[in-house]
Amino acid sequence: MVVWVANRDNPINSSLGVLSIGSDGNLVLQANTSQGLLPLWSTNVSISSASNDNIFAQILDSGNLVLAQQGSHDVFWQSTDHPTNILLQNIKMGLDRRSGINRFLTSWNSENDLGTGNVSLRIDPNGSPQMILYNIEAKLWRSRHWNGIKWSGTPAAQPKDVFKINFVNNKDEITYQWTVLDPSVYSLYGKCGKFGNCNPTINGFNCTCYPGYEPISPQDWDLKDGRGGCKR
Repeated sequence: MVVWVANRDNPINSSLGVLSIGSDGNLVLQANTSQGLLPLWSTNVSISSASNDNIFAQILDSGNLVLAQQGSHDVFWQSTDHPTNILLQNIKMGLDRRSGINRFLTSWNSENDLGTGNVSLRIDPNGSPQMILYNIEAKLWRSRHWNGIKWSGTPAAQPKDVFKINFVNNKDEITYQWTVLDPSVYSLYGKCGKFGNCNPTINGFNCTCYPGYEPISPQDWDLKDGRGGCKR
């Protein structure tokens, strides 16, 4: 499962790629071509020469890719400030007023093309903030406003819900994040496939098809594998 892509609009066209830390301390992705190494993507942050020693890149257990320095708590760059199409748990979406970074989700071009698509999900910080789904600039859906517990117009939380939503609106940030209350719950996208519904409050196999749909492979569903999804 792909949860983040660095060079989604500038892919490597072969298996010859090099990921390294450059002389300026940045993490750089290059394609190995007949003309030599061709830079395709970089973290592109300013790192002083005094801080340029012992720079490393690491993928944390949270799924966050960070560029940092050994022996320091400073993080020069992190992938969670540049989300693609999936919001992992405990990762913030929205506006950081201190840095000016606005984190939002953008669809793939297609099922097999990881390039930036036309559909995006953003927090509109104007007035009383709300979540808006766009197709380019056209509004497809909005959540109404945050009422202190949930986005107005969305279903209320149930006693057996396994997710917790956290929304912050202060002088430093307007952000939204979610977390799983029960760490044993499988929470990643795609467990029940296309047109499949995952209901973690059901014990055992918790995939069901939406009304009017049936499993594409009943045999797989009998084996408690719902990744194939559903069809009309």
